[in-house]
Amino acid sequence: MGERLPKLGFLAISRADSIDVLLEQLAEIGWVDGKTMAVLLPEPVRDEAGLERIMQELLAAEVDLVVAQTRPAVMVAVKATKHVPIVMGAFNGDPVKERMVASAARPGNNVTGTYYHRVGGG
Repeated sequence: MGERLPKLGFLAISRADSIDVLLEQLAEIGWVDGKTMAVLLPEPVRDEAGLERIMQELLAAEVDLVVAQTRPAVMVAVKATKHVPIVMGAFNGDPVKERMVASAARPGNNVTGTYYHRVGGG
């Protein structure tokens, strides 16, 4: 019986190009789907109930890391687990103000990643 591959799960509302870019970049450094890791890339869903269902499926599959693409996906992932690491992608808002991370420099907990936050009006 073979060794278990680490599992990378995606939670998204659309199939963004950034997901493909991330997978390409991971392959360039040796993380290849089916060889050094298993990628779980469910069909994107736009509603919260669908995101919650997919997140539960990812947790049942025992993923080692979740990439949550967009604010709705991040919110669902954060609510669903405090143990599985979550990488935010394209989070629109301030995760510090929303108490998902302690600070941008040292997020703490199980959440890290990128976000954008509009400063000021206009």
